Amino acid sequence: MTISAEISREIISGILFVPALAFSMTLRGFSRALVAKWLGDPTPEDNGFLTFDPTAHVDLLFTALFAAVLTIIDIIIPSSQIALGPKLTAMFLLLPNWSKRVEVNPLNFKNSTLGITISSISGMAGTFLGAVIAAYLIRLVSFASIPTFALEPIILSFILLFHCCIWFTTIQLLPIPEFDMCEIIMNHFPQTHSFFRYMAPPIGSLIFISLMVFNVLSAFAGIMALIVSLFVFI
Repeated sequence: MTISAEISREIISGILFVPALAFSMTLRGFSRALVAKWLGDPTPEDNGFLTFDPTAHVDLLFTALFAAVLTIIDIIIPSSQIALGPKLTAMFLLLPNWSKRVEVNPLNFKNSTLGITISSISGMAGTFLGAVIAAYLIRLVSFASIPTFALEPIILSFILLFHCCIWFTTIQLLPIPEFDMCEIIMNHFPQTHSFFRYMAPPIGSLIFISLMVFNVLSAFAGIMALIVSLFVFI
């Protein structure tokens, strides 16, 4: 592959990374808002989250700028080839407010403990479902009669969506503030509130980075991706 072709590929990948990232987070926010409404809490809907409009769920400007910076790095330093997992990890650490959190009001649930737990799980379920759908789309498109020049970017966009959904599902399982598993733990164990609110943020970032550096998150995400792939392609 020539240098110009490689640069073109990186630029296309960077462009497609933005909608894949935005849609995966949109799935998470929409799923959480929809389940909350089903359980009796209209708060997410009132705040505009019951929509597939990505601008309601993420800051598209920051997302696009971040993707552009990473694309430029990949072009300037071809040997870096930053993997998708570290890219998303860096986004969470450097731009904590790029995604908009869907808040719920426990007072609107018939059972507040159960309502918070189910609404938190629904966010992870939404991105996991997104990974399954993306895998199915990859399978369908692979057998479609589409010209090669159009087939490659289509498959690449679905691959990026698949990995974004898998990665977001994985990290939401971490007991770190702002992630769904942490919300579930605090909901069932109120005595942990002070720890997670005031003490855990720096510790959580350290744990996050450590799990990334030692490839623990990547391994877990890989297992999850393998399970989805086996389910879809076999």
